[in-house]
Amino acid sequence: MDTFACHEDFVKIIEDLSTRTLFFKSVRIFWKVVSTYSSILNSAENKKKLFRLNISDICDCIAFVKKSIGLKRTCKVFSISTNQYSYWKKSIVGCSHSSLNLCRKTYNHQLLETEIATIKRYFTAKEFLFWPTSSVYHQILKDKAAFFSISTCYNYLKLLGIKRVLQTHRRKNHKIGLRASAPLEMLHMDVSIFKTINNTKVYLYVICDNFSRCILNYKVATKFDVALVLENIREVKQWYKLLKNTELIVDNGVENRTLLLNEFLDIIHLNKCIAQLHISESNSMVESIFRQLKYYHIYPKKFETASDFVNEIDGIINEHCNRPLNVLQGLTPLEVLHGKLPNKHLFRDEITQSRLLRLKANRKTNCRAC
Repeated sequence: MDTFACHEDFVKIIEDLSTRTLFFKSVRIFWKVVSTYSSILNSAENKKKLFRLNISDICDCIAFVKKSIGLKRTCKVFSISTNQYSYWKKSIVGCSHSSLNLCRKTYNHQLLETEIATIKRYFTAKEFLFWPTSSVYHQILKDKAAFFSISTCYNYLKLLGIKRVLQTHRRKNHKIGLRASAPLEMLHMDVSIFKTINNTKVYLYVICDNFSRCILNYKVATKFDVALVLENIREVKQWYKLLKNTELIVDNGVENRTLLLNEFLDIIHLNKCIAQLHISESNSMVESIFRQLKYYHIYPKKFETASDFVNEIDGIINEHCNRPLNVLQGLTPLEVLHGKLPNKHLFRDEITQSRLLRLKANRKTNCRAC
């Protein structure tokens, strides 16, 4: 009885081995066919085009077969690297948790979705529509809405396809001009002419501070008047505590060469300095402010009449003085005028902390493309 039982076990083992032999023989035959097809395909001139047109099918096949023979062997059949397969898979599947369609575990330095939403919200907001990119970035930091570097901000704007609505510049950039070391040490005065849609000329008289880039006072008129120049200076002298050595930088315009102006400056003890005459530098600081007013405020608004311009100029000047500037490390001209000093490391700790939190959050994300 025992002998018979052992005989049955032996028969089962033989049958099992026979089945396995047939299976492995079938696998070898199938592998030979696959290798032949693969060799023919790899020698084809339009191989890349065929692969590009069938990336989805190839990735599905690799994903199914790799469970049995491994990823490296499966990729070898198609003569592609595992990195190429990963790239194809991510381009097809992507990451549902990322606006950039990149795996958050692999690319864990990318911004969180909440931070990307903040960028979209600020850079599409109506009140910031004509602000320069650097000013909007510093406004995000000041509002503590998000913390990242300015280079990251520029990169994400490009990746997200967000473009700033800016007027085409009509003048070349100038070299670095005069720089004061403290507020109210150096003032700039000039007048600029704007034209409305109905071709009316509007004269804007401005006095600004060199160090803070803040507009200290301004006058608006539809005709040129030297009296407004004197009134502008008188009010600045009255409202601000100027230094003993404060200099007033002007250009060589006719309004700045009158006897009336010279006598008035002597009375109030304010030193006048004519740009490119007494000094080699130009009056570029106030010219730069005029350009900013034009391209970020006046040109986009397209004023119909002089009255429209006069009614809006208060808000325009106020917005300019309260807009964060990159050259002031994110501070506004008014803040610097009132004593704050630019500090490029102001938000360094917050940016570092946000980066660490971002890495931690991205590594926890489940991505089906991995």
